[in-house]
Amino acid sequence: MTRLKLRYLTSADIPFADSLRAIAGWNQTTRDWQRFLDLNPNGCLLAESEGRPVATATTVTYGGELGWIGMMLVHPDFRRRGIARVLIQHSIEILQSARVKAIKLDATPAGREIYLRMGFKDEFTITRYQHETAVAQKSGAAIRPATQQDVGKIAELDQAATGASRENLLARLFADGSKTVVHESRSQITGYGMLRQGSLASYLGPIVATDPNHAQQIASTLACGKIFCDLPDLNSAAAAWANSQNFTRQRTLTRMYLGKNVESATPQTYFAIAAPDLG
Repeated sequence: MTRLKLRYLTSADIPFADSLRAIAGWNQTTRDWQRFLDLNPNGCLLAESEGRPVATATTVTYGGELGWIGMMLVHPDFRRRGIARVLIQHSIEILQSARVKAIKLDATPAGREIYLRMGFKDEFTITRYQHETAVAQKSGAAIRPATQQDVGKIAELDQAATGASRENLLARLFADGSKTVVHESRSQITGYGMLRQGSLASYLGPIVATDPNHAQQIASTLACGKIFCDLPDLNSAAAAWANSQNFTRQRTLTRMYLGKNVESATPQTYFAIAAPDLG
């Protein structure tokens, strides 16, 4: 076991953290790192070894229901030394001290084996889809840009789809300039979607809608240029849309939970996740 020093990640550490992200080939930006710090300043960790920073992990809490672990990154020179396991355990302790009901993460196939041994259980699988040159479709009259006044209703739809209150995250994504649209039917918001800039491609998600056709319309309105999106395999309408738009499958993750699972009241409305590091 490598001797480690753990401390909280700070804004001054973002250049190092983002260099790990770049080595891994992930899509986050420095704005994403700052958002993690703003959402949970005492929940993001940095590990140091041999006098240098070597690894990161982030945690976010969504109300009292859910805690999320993300951005588990270890420098290649320090992998296979047990560092990730130490960071996971400390992240779990941070979230347990917040008294959330469940802790979740999206695991790679290799990571899943580690998490199973730590007591996590499988919930469902998620597929990453990619398009190099998506062309956005003209939005119909039912789809319009979201306003600040819509965030509360967006959060209600999102909570029904995910089982957790994520208004803190959604309000921040909206404030950070994500392109956000809503589907409105009979003066009621029945769906929403977001598109934001990534370091490698634009990221499409989250998307939630009470009607699968509305979700597909939202996705088609937003998807433009090089796009990544992560779609729950339990939502057949999401996969059908990606295939119809000639997206290609890239990889599969497994959503896992520790504790009493926080489940959705309407899982079929969960069309696209916010990102593997956010849920």
